[in-house]
Amino acid sequence: MDLGRLFRGSRNKLALLSTDALLGKVDPRMFREGVAVSPDNRRLAYVKPKGDGKWCVVLDGAENDEYDSIGANSLTFSPDSLRFAYAAQRGKLHFVVVDGREGGAFEGIQQGGLAFSPDSRRVAFSAGRGARRFAVVDEMESEGYDMIGESPFFSPDSRTVVYRAQRNQKWFVVVGGVEGEAYDGIGLGTPIFSPDSHRLAYFAKRGSWFFIVENGKETGPYNAIVNASLVFSPDSSHLAYATWRGSGRFLVLDGVEDKRNHEFGAVPFVFSPDSKHLAYAARNSYGCFVVSDRTEGRLYKIIGNALVFSPEGQRLAYAASDGPTWFVVVNRSAERGYDGVVSSLIRFSPDGQHLVYWARTGEAAFLAVDEIKSKKYELGLDPRRLDFAAPSISQTLAYTTAGQILNIRVELVSAT
Repeated sequence: MDLGRLFRGSRNKLALLSTDALLGKVDPRMFREGVAVSPDNRRLAYVKPKGDGKWCVVLDGAENDEYDSIGANSLTFSPDSLRFAYAAQRGKLHFVVVDGREGGAFEGIQQGGLAFSPDSRRVAFSAGRGARRFAVVDEMESEGYDMIGESPFFSPDSRTVVYRAQRNQKWFVVVGGVEGEAYDGIGLGTPIFSPDSHRLAYFAKRGSWFFIVENGKETGPYNAIVNASLVFSPDSSHLAYATWRGSGRFLVLDGVEDKRNHEFGAVPFVFSPDSKHLAYAARNSYGCFVVSDRTEGRLYKIIGNALVFSPEGQRLAYAASDGPTWFVVVNRSAERGYDGVVSSLIRFSPDGQHLVYWARTGEAAFLAVDEIKSKKYELGLDPRRLDFAAPSISQTLAYTTAGQILNIRVELVSAT
């Protein structure tokens, strides 16, 4: 256990207590495609070679059955961390193994496409037999298609399964087994559900025109729609996206076009938790900036790949760079500079009182809580997940270059 340095600028002096728990150690070459940690950070699964060309999955320290191969990126825990599934091959046959039991045989399983429902009760994936592709939900096969896009996924209430499919060169969205209207293309990363599961939206192409389709109703046409911009608010009442028509690029919120001409970046749009504020990244010939509630922030050379609102919705944080130096920006005010910031792992605590993120200076990486630095870690540390066990206790799942999988727990405490 390590005591972090004192935070001198606070009314009450604070310090960090950090504890590293080793979840396991694996061949680092498996990190990319053959390792999974449960959502509660307590269970570990990984792929292990057995010799003679055989492979097995090790789950909670116990070896499972041997196969000729294990599907890349297929190791999947359920949201409640209690169930586990993966794809495997024996001879020419491919299976999905759920809770240790093999399902039906196919000639192929789509890579990285296993999905548990949010309530952890159901499983879906896409598979192939001959020239046909199928959506498999609860071991029941759909009719065959020429192609299936991203594998099937569930609505937030776990009741409805959705996927993109193709037949005779036309694409359509299948909702609960019912095919929607056919288009020349369906946008990558769509469809999406609203949090209450009552609204479904995607963008589609017909000829040279693009449309937003929500619950079967088209809006448009547009010359293009920006990937990663389509988003529902947390309360499901708002829908936003970025598009362009002619020479104008603009935001559309609840069907109303904001005619300001912005060139949008690839950073996903985000609503505040209370659904009252919307933020996105844009750029012009001088640099990049963040727009929140129609107000533009200062210019930077680079904006990180995520924008994060505080729980009460009054603060917005993101990583930005002016060159070699990276900052964490909160409401247009930049924190101290670092050599690097993991922009996808910036978090506010559940009570909104603390800002937590991973950064690096020189040859060391560390967790910063309200700018207090944790102990130093090797520069090769790869933090993958950051969440909270309590308002003042953060947990990070991280991989090391030596193959260690760590659960790094950091607590903000009074130093007095």
